Amino acid sequence: MNLTLTGKDTIIIDGRTLDLGDGDVAQVAFSNNLVEVTVGKNANALFSENATGNMAVLTLRVPRGNADDKYLNSKLAAQRKDLPGFVVMSGAIKKRLGDGDGNILVDTYTLQGGVIQKMPDVKENVAGDTEQAITVWTLAFANGERVLG
Repeated sequence: MNLTLTGKDTIIIDGRTLDLGDGDVAQVAFSNNLVEVTVGKNANALFSENATGNMAVLTLRVPRGNADDKYLNSKLAAQRKDLPGFVVMSGAIKKRLGDGDGNILVDTYTLQGGVIQKMPDVKENVAGDTEQAITVWTLAFANGERVLG
C-alpha cells in the first residue's frame, strides 16, 4: 500500500516565509509546453524546445493588510516606479510529503526572475463574504524548476 501524507508546507518570496490566507493559498502554473512536437508525412517527427515552458505564474492568497500584503505592495510600488531598476523576486514552494513510515520527501518548486504581473483586485460585500479579507497576488517568474528530494 502506498501512502502520501502532506502538511506544514512553506511558501517563500525573497527569503521571506509568507503568512497566507485560506483555501488554495498558493498555486504555481506552467501554462506553456516545454517542447513542441509536430508529426509530418511518413511519421517524421519534429521536436523543438520551447523556452517559454520554463515560465511560471504564482498566485498567492494573502490576508489583506497583513505584513506580507504590505511587503508585496511595496514591491509593486517599486516595480511601477522604475521597472528597469527593479530587483526581481525569487521564490520557493516546499511541499512536505510523508510515506506513513516517518520518511519525509520535500517537493520543491524554485522560482527565479519574478515580477508582479497584475494589480490585485478588491471587493466590498455586506453579506459577510470573507473573500474581501484576502488579497490575491499574481507573480510571473522567468524560470521555475521542480526538485524532488
